[in-house]
Amino acid sequence: MATINIYDFSDKLNGNDRLRKEFINKYVDFLTNNMDTDDIIRSWAEMMYENLYSECREDGADGLVEQVAYEYPDLLQKEFGVDTSLVA
Repeated sequence: MATINIYDFSDKLNGNDRLRKEFINKYVDFLTNNMDTDDIIRSWAEMMYENLYSECREDGADGLVEQVAYEYPDLLQKEFGVDTSLVA
């Protein structure tokens, strides 16, 4: 396979949805097959923290609080003293 400049490759991925999906799939599969399970879990947790923090900073915390109240009401009740009885 011919080599390609890393920046040209990035541009190529940015312009081609199919190639971008293929690259991401191969990268995630590679990580899954080569990383220790504990490292995968830690990486996932870090990614979740960053995504949720950014989401709350940009869009507010309403959506996240509603999601947690629906899925894990005990967390809000026990850890933060939140009354989740209003969640439908």
